[in-house]
Amino acid sequence: MPLIFWFLGPVTAGQMGITWAIITMFWGLSVTLITTKIPTFAMDAANKDYKKLDKLFFNSTVVSTIFLVFTSVLLLIIIVIFKIFYPEIFSRFLPLLPFTMFSLSIIPHHLKFAMTSYMRALKLEPFWKISIFESILILFILPFSCKYTGIEGVSIGFLGIILLITCLTYLKFNRIKNEMIC
Repeated sequence: MPLIFWFLGPVTAGQMGITWAIITMFWGLSVTLITTKIPTFAMDAANKDYKKLDKLFFNSTVVSTIFLVFTSVLLLIIIVIFKIFYPEIFSRFLPLLPFTMFSLSIIPHHLKFAMTSYMRALKLEPFWKISIFESILILFILPFSCKYTGIEGVSIGFLGIILLITCLTYLKFNRIKNEMIC
């Protein structure tokens, strides 16, 4: 938010703040479907019952992701309704393109959280280098996007970073899971 405030002003920063707060509120609801299972993940991992762990992980990740997609679509529909019928309320949020990009970015972020939770149940922390890479990308790309392309560029850049990092996380996650099977 400070970058948006600095480069784009207080109105856009306020719009970003309320938009991100609502998006992460729905993410917080969906992530509870995973976090409540983390102790069971850890017990299954400690007992080396990987079949049970995988089943619980898959089920909770699928259900929570479906819930997140559903609530994100519902939120976007509500925002479009606000745009059409209540423009004074809609003006408090980001425009539709950045709103949509930020809404989409929370889904791969959610999947990354799920994979991290699985690895932590195994007492592994294999994604720290990817997290540092993500931070570096955000540090360099988002200020540049903010200054030269506005909030649309920031939202598209952020979605791109999150998609790339989630793909890298999945590749590493999958490699580690395959090594466990062997």
